[in-house]
Amino acid sequence: MGQGKDGALSADSPLSLLLDGETSPTTFYVLRSLTPFTKSQIYLVQPGTHTTFPDQLILKVYDPRFSNGRSERMDYRWSLPVESQAAQMRALDSSWEDIPLHNLWTQVMLCEERPEPWLWEHYLFRWQWRSFKAEVEAYRRLAQLQGRGIPRLYGFGKLLPTPSGLRAIDPPAVLVEYIPGVTLSNINPKKVLPKLYRPLIPTVATFEECGVLHRDICNPTNIMFTPREAPKRAVIIDFGSSVTRDVRKSDREWAEDVDEADDMASLRLILQRKLRVKLDVSEFKVNAATLSTTDSQESDRDRAEAVDTTDDGIEALRLSLERKLVVELEDSDSAISLGAVDD
Repeated sequence: MGQGKDGALSADSPLSLLLDGETSPTTFYVLRSLTPFTKSQIYLVQPGTHTTFPDQLILKVYDPRFSNGRSERMDYRWSLPVESQAAQMRALDSSWEDIPLHNLWTQVMLCEERPEPWLWEHYLFRWQWRSFKAEVEAYRRLAQLQGRGIPRLYGFGKLLPTPSGLRAIDPPAVLVEYIPGVTLSNINPKKVLPKLYRPLIPTVATFEECGVLHRDICNPTNIMFTPREAPKRAVIIDFGSSVTRDVRKSDREWAEDVDEADDMASLRLILQRKLRVKLDVSEFKVNAATLSTTDSQESDRDRAEAVDTTDDGIEALRLSLERKLVVELEDSDSAISLGAVDD
């Protein structure tokens, strides 16, 4: 499996995926690498040996070798010996998943002494593993929305490197519905009528009811409209940054998490900004608990109409700050660079 330095694969490249619950791998062929990659690597694929799948699917691979998180420490380069050492250390410690990810981040990013290369590789693996587990669990809890407000999940498992022996890990991967459409970033606002975007409101309300917080709805690339030319369906994608409610979490603790994520307010703000319309906050009160208690109706109405921007990362940051601080930020105010890590 020949890959470019960024993880991209050429058309017709075969991929071997061992799906959960199956004993033999399924072959898929790459139609296109959806670059540039960020946290995960996304490929448009077609099944080669499995007739029950649709003709085209999205294969999302969480491979730490090609993750954008690697750019945080350019002094560490991927190598098979280091990846092997990290895998061996995990094999010796069955509790490796119990260590909070932010503790590992502190060790590799803030420690005065340069950490061992294997620890950095282990951190990246943990970061990817956390996102993979979160995505699978979110889809499981939101089964009622699959194929409508969110893509359909067709399976998950691990990507088997070919030929074998080239890697010390089998990167986890999910197989989801291909949505041939256009993102909120790129769509012509005139095509998005209220009847198209309004179904997103009960979709997001269902997230909380099912114990799921998306946490990245303010990124306009995570909202898609399909089909491209005459959209009839709005879909929220990418649950790699999501969190789900733990059974041990109290109602009060969960309410705090909901307030912090504030998915519904994020939806309203990004629709306002990208569609250049003024939306009534009362429309988004499908479930009052999804609206931040710090977000007053009066300040919502006072916000000026949003201005479009071309940088989706800065866009998401600015919307998050506006939502929590209840202020209107200018483009120049958000022209900053921040590093962050998932909890």
